[in-house]
Amino acid sequence: MLLGAAKILKQLENELRVGKLIIKINWGSTDHLKSVLKKVEANFGLHVVLSSDCGVVHLVPTTYWRGPNIQFKKFRKSISFFSASIKTIKKIKEEKGTTWDIQEKTIEPPPLLRITVAVASHSAIMVFFNVPFGAEARAFFVFGDSLVDNGNNDFLFTTARADSPPYGIDYPTHRPTGRFSNGLNIPDLISEHMGMESPLPYLHPLLKGDKLLAGANFASAGIGILNDTGIQFLNIVRMWKQLEYFQQFQVRLTDIVGADRTREIVSNGISLISLGGNDFVNNYYLVPLSARSRQFSLPDYVRYVVSEYRNILSKMYDVGARKVLVMGTGPMGCVPAELAQRSRAGECSVELQRAANLFNPQLNDMLKGLNDEKGSNIFVAANTMKMHMDYISNPQAYGFITSKVACCGQGPYNGLGLCTPMSNLCPNRDIYAFWDPFHPSERANRIIVQQMIGGTSNYMNPMNLSTILAMDSKA
Repeated sequence: MLLGAAKILKQLENELRVGKLIIKINWGSTDHLKSVLKKVEANFGLHVVLSSDCGVVHLVPTTYWRGPNIQFKKFRKSISFFSASIKTIKKIKEEKGTTWDIQEKTIEPPPLLRITVAVASHSAIMVFFNVPFGAEARAFFVFGDSLVDNGNNDFLFTTARADSPPYGIDYPTHRPTGRFSNGLNIPDLISEHMGMESPLPYLHPLLKGDKLLAGANFASAGIGILNDTGIQFLNIVRMWKQLEYFQQFQVRLTDIVGADRTREIVSNGISLISLGGNDFVNNYYLVPLSARSRQFSLPDYVRYVVSEYRNILSKMYDVGARKVLVMGTGPMGCVPAELAQRSRAGECSVELQRAANLFNPQLNDMLKGLNDEKGSNIFVAANTMKMHMDYISNPQAYGFITSKVACCGQGPYNGLGLCTPMSNLCPNRDIYAFWDPFHPSERANRIIVQQMIGGTSNYMNPMNLSTILAMDSKA
């Protein structure tokens, strides 16, 4: 009897819940099979490829095909426990005395899931999922400022918010999410590469239970290395509070999986931190004769900020982080907001670029010193200055029409004020390097993340993310 699509989906849902998946579809017509598998694709985040040989079906995680706009949650709950294997199918063959010609085909592009398809006769198809040893999804922890905030500030009384249109216009839901982007931001795109959902904001009420296994995003727009950075934004989650939340997270996770497993999840996880830009833009250079500029010369201020950053990273290590991607400051003097206030003919602000050029080398030296102290390459320096300047200095080479004018904003270079429903809005965000006066567009974020994943030592030092993941898979 031909199984209907609804029944198959119900069977899938039940078997995913108990951590076992063997799909058996009695062959009817090819059209019916396509209809069923399309519904499997829509409900379970699988991309279906039907080959010309009618006995072969490939099911590939949509992560590999479409990015993170999928429902990966059902897989994450039971992915480590799938027990179906080719031996199971061969055993069924022996017990039932079938005449199935069973073969194996493994599809390996996605980093998270290995899919083996057991090809039977034209009368049946049996598909099972198996995960290679050590390929379990890892946790992802995000710290820092608006470049990586996924929505924590939406739950705070603060003016540093991205909770109204047109923010999120190109996000899968086409709604604001708290990300300072037209669509996906840097943590989203790193998560996409690792084959997982982007971790939820720590303050999100849905971050509980099994969702804690994916990690958490602690970042908060407006913060800096120093506690007095961003005071104009009122209530934001400053860096030491983010680290306190990180410790709270581990207590909550321990209640679910135990202390030993929590330590393993945290130490094997990837951490990302973005800090430093606000300590200049929203502190030292916020107003003429700011308190910090009266207290320090710029070189002395940079040394002070880097020393405070070292304390933060040392604390991250003390509370369990072992693989940390550290983003330097981007070209602060070249963002539309600074062009609008400081530029006469579109040139980058010399003073802010000087600050970035002082800060980033000292940050790199500090990270190397920390790694030497810990006896391991814990901290990886991401040269975000170079990543940004590649497309800012030659936008056309990267498919942008401008790297000076923001897509959303008002005033010169669309660089004044906030991005609001009343702002100028470009029709095609993919051809603008900047989304709003301060933040890259999703497409620019993709360029940045590509270098984080596979960039040379000029971009990622001492290694890129792909190398980290490859080393871990061999461990």
